[in-house]
Amino acid sequence: LFSPLTIRSITLRTRIGEHNGEAYQYLASASDYALASSTPASTADLQQQVASILLQPFTLRDQPLFRSQLVQLDNHLEQQTVLLLCLHHIIGDGLSSEVLLQDLAACYEAEAAGTSPALPPLTAHYIDYTLWQQQWLQGDVLQQQVDYWRQQLAQVPLLALPFDHPRSATSSLAGGLYSFTIEPATVQRLQAIARAEGATLFMVLLAAYTTLLHRYSGQDDIAIGTPVANRPQAALEQLVGFFVNTLVLRNSIDPQASFRELLRD
Repeated sequence: LFSPLTIRSITLRTRIGEHNGEAYQYLASASDYALASSTPASTADLQQQVASILLQPFTLRDQPLFRSQLVQLDNHLEQQTVLLLCLHHIIGDGLSSEVLLQDLAACYEAEAAGTSPALPPLTAHYIDYTLWQQQWLQGDVLQQQVDYWRQQLAQVPLLALPFDHPRSATSSLAGGLYSFTIEPATVQRLQAIARAEGATLFMVLLAAYTTLLHRYSGQDDIAIGTPVANRPQAALEQLVGFFVNTLVLRNSIDPQASFRELLRD
């Protein structure tokens, strides 16, 4: 089932080696990526199966960076299976997951029908993108990029939010996650604002978040980091690979301006 995937999306077979302190990428054989099956497990044990594949550390050089496991649920009423996929972030991003699932669905349908999967041909691979980027970011082009971002991010102030205790001067990965749902009626109103101002929903939410940080901190210079897909060409949209990049969006806020004026700026 995975052979057509690993042959088409060669990034899935990527290993990372090291020579004289320099990292390099190479490809493993497609035969190393057979689908692993587990013994029947109860629904209660499924979480443990998920944890076993997700929490197992990766070795970039010696092990596949793409894992798969098929778990058969021990359910007497109906036969159920769960497919677990784990992709190291060094060979894939969020959009890569969507591409992988689309290709996997096509392979599964073909396997069930006893035919070969008709996956659309790729006009480029991730290695082509990396070579292009290395050739592009040199000399004057590289210097122009560096100069631009140095100018854009010159003297960026630290965000000073009123926490309930002093913030450590050393950043850490400790943190929390808070999830919430925006009601459909609110989303419709936000979309209406975006259409009226010729903006996207992302721009409206970014302006709202910037305004929130401004009101809590009292600062007029707000810098926010955001991930971007970083796939400027159509040929890259169907590739599995780590394309995503993080950019800094710096906003200067006029306390006397309205929200719509901030959105237009």
